[in-house]
Parts: sequence; C-alpha cells; structure tokens
Amino acid sequence: MTLDRYLGHSTCVQVPEGMFTIGARAFSCNRSVVRVEVPEGVVRIADNAFSSCVNLEEVVLPSTLAVIEREAFKGCRRLKRIRIPEGVTGIPENAFLRCEMLEEVVLPPALTSLGPAAFSHCEKLKRIRIPEGVRDLPARVFDNCLQLQDVVLPAGLESLDDEAFAGCVRLEQLQLPETVGWIGRKCFMDCVSLKSMTVPPLVMSVEAETFRGCDSLERVVLPEGLQVIDHKAFAECPSLVDCEIPETTELLSSEVF
Repeated sequence: MTLDRYLGHSTCVQVPEGMFTIGARAFSCNRSVVRVEVPEGVVRIADNAFSSCVNLEEVVLPSTLAVIEREAFKGCRRLKRIRIPEGVTGIPENAFLRCEMLEEVVLPPALTSLGPAAFSHCEKLKRIRIPEGVRDLPARVFDNCLQLQDVVLPAGLESLDDEAFAGCVRLEQLQLPETVGWIGRKCFMDCVSLKSMTVPPLVMSVEAETFRGCDSLERVVLPEGLQVIDHKAFAECPSLVDCEIPETTELLSSEVF
C-alpha cells in the first residue's frame, strides 16, 4: 500500500502499519508536522515526499527502507538529524537540499552513490563521513555547507565534480585519496579557510576556478604528471606562497593566479 497524501494537521505523525511506500508529495508543504515515524515495512520514500515541510524536525526511518527518491526532504529547513538505514544504497539529487538546520547525518556502510546537490546548503552540517563504496562526489553535493569542517573521504574515491565543496567557508583541510583522478571546476571555490591542498598524482588538470577565492590557502602540492592549469584556478588566493608548478604543465590562461 501507498500513503498517497497526508492531509492532517498533527505535529507528531505515526504512519499506519501496512504501508510499503510514502508516495510522491505525500507530506509536501505541510506546515504542521514536526515529527514523523515511518513504520517497519516501508521500503520506498518517493520524490518530494517530505519536501518543504518547513517545521519538520525529526524523521524516524525504518530498517526496511531501501529507496529514497529525489528531493524527498528538500527544503525541510528545521530537520536537525537523519540516520539513513542500512538498506539504502543511494542518496539522490537534491534529497536534502536546503535542510538548513541539519547538523547530523549518518550514512550507511552499503551506500554507493550520492546525487548532485544531495546536501547542498545544509548550513549547520559540521561533519560527514562518506562510506567506502562511494566512488564519485557529484556536482554541488556539499556546496555552501557553511559549518562543514570535518570530512572523511573513502579510500577509493575517484572524482570530485564541479562545485562539490564550493562555499564551505569553515573547511580548513581535506585529505584527498591518491585514487582521485578528477577534480571539477570551482570544486573548492570560496573555501576561505582552506589552508593547504595536495593534489593527487592521478589528476591531470586543475580546472577553471577550482581554488578561486581561497583566501587562506598557503600551500598547494601539484603532481609531477599535471598537464594543464586552467583559467583563474588560483585567482583571489592572496595567501598562496608555496605552489611549485611542474615544468611540463601548461597554463591555459594568463590569469591562472
């Protein structure tokens, strides 16, 4: 059975037993609900199921949950913490976009994928541990997480896409695994507290504006095999004093720095 639409005005809602799916927009834009308990047996939360529930603070998810669809919790501005059950293997696009009060996220070990902007603009999120099965961080996945300071990346991570950490103004350091071969445009733009970065040896290019506006960036270690550095990759980095460019690296613009 599917819960197609909740039309009540209770602050605390316990979804009835016997449901398998929380339907698309089932709670969307409900301004009354503060706490929701989803029962065992539910396997799917459909797209926008809880989007724009602006007063929702807590959701208890069942161990049976396997699928969370796109924008499921988008705009839940007061949601404070979320524990994703063990059976969920992917967090889709915009799933927790603009959950501005979200402080704690626990991701399951079996997780293998994160969607674009999955946690974008989660302004209170301070720490995140990415499970070992995740190979790619997509575009804007953590952009503008203003309090993000502690990030643990999986050992086998292969890529960070455009703006993955852009605007994370409290991020001081981040250790990239040596398996990373791609860092996208504006990936660390406006990370004003970032102090140093070692670019992994498999990375062939520093893309446009990757470190632009990193005010505190003092040291960057570039790999010997680096082929190109693109336009404004290190623009507006006034503290950068230690960055040795390999002899074989081509600067694609006169405005790299």
